[in-house]
Amino acid sequence: MILKLNVKLLRLAGMLDCQYTWYPILVYSLYIPVMMSQLYALYQYWGNMDATIENIVLMLCYTLCFGQAAFCLFHRQDIQRIVNYIENKPAQDILKKAKVTSDKMGWFLIIISNAVVISWTMTPLISYYTQTAERKIERDPNEPFPYFCIMMVLPFDVTYSPVYELIYLLQVFIQAMATIYNMAVSAFMVSTIMHTAAYFTALASSFNKLGNADYLMLECDTNIEEESMKYVTKSEISDKIEVIENPEIYLDRCIREHQDIL
Repeated sequence: MILKLNVKLLRLAGMLDCQYTWYPILVYSLYIPVMMSQLYALYQYWGNMDATIENIVLMLCYTLCFGQAAFCLFHRQDIQRIVNYIENKPAQDILKKAKVTSDKMGWFLIIISNAVVISWTMTPLISYYTQTAERKIERDPNEPFPYFCIMMVLPFDVTYSPVYELIYLLQVFIQAMATIYNMAVSAFMVSTIMHTAAYFTALASSFNKLGNADYLMLECDTNIEEESMKYVTKSEISDKIEVIENPEIYLDRCIREHQDIL
């Protein structure tokens, strides 16, 4: 399978071959309350410049991840059509090189994304259990609770167990889904671009074969009619002859291939 890594990520994100309709509904039903609490935190700590900037950046990141995921969920049939087109293409050397490159970039994206998210997510939790003395100090009303990975303001006290752990688990889930959405969409876009570029390169090679007089030979038998002329490639005369029986049909096939890629 050419897009094996991408298909796995898309299925994990629920964007491809998702058999559970409740899966994306559950994710977004949990994300919306988190987003509302972020908006309330933005209003609550508006006078705190550091907290405001941090909250705005996180809100933009989550909006981008869940927004592009929603777009892909509504256009999952188009994604499936692109995957089928790439999978059904005949294997060529240039396509194999594109697969290797896209897989390397996909794994690099997965490793970097997971490393950043895990460190970002675990740091507040570790601090919560290690900084017991600091937790007892009364905070300024304009200072957010520092032991969450997502800045939130809720109508109840979340600083004690097990409420803290439950809210933190919700934040970890939202963070994980945002990361999965970002990895799935980004890796799929990179693979699509790489394979599209490879298809155009192969198509350009086909056009060059047709237009290069040094590469093509006109094999004409005086005993046959002009319509029966055949074009053969020099490089393959010794092994097998690749016959282009009709240059117009060959050109038409190249044009159709170009339209399919577009």
